[in-house]
Amino acid sequence: MQLPSLQTLDPNTIYDVIMEQIDPRLTHKNMGDLQEEFEGLDKDGIQQKHGEIRDSLKKYEKVKNAYFVKIHEEIEALKHEKHEKAEVESKKDEEEVLAKLEAMFS
Repeated sequence: MQLPSLQTLDPNTIYDVIMEQIDPRLTHKNMGDLQEEFEGLDKDGIQQKHGEIRDSLKKYEKVKNAYFVKIHEEIEALKHEKHEKAEVESKKDEEEVLAKLEAMFS
């Protein structure tokens, strides 16, 4: 399943990208048409449609939760990468200062 990237954290976009793959009827662009599906249905038909929607929303929640776990992992990896780069730069700066101090006392 194709999910939005870390840079695309707009809630509506996340919802629509995930829901498009589960049940396109429930995306923002199609919700207006959803009422038409209920017109002319008897009680059993309405309950069936409600069940379909409920199932789609449950699937959405599972995929969304997995997506946010993935996003959290990506954020942690980026933080780790930035921290590593900062440590390397800090060590480099420290080595330069030590080299200058050693040169001063030589």
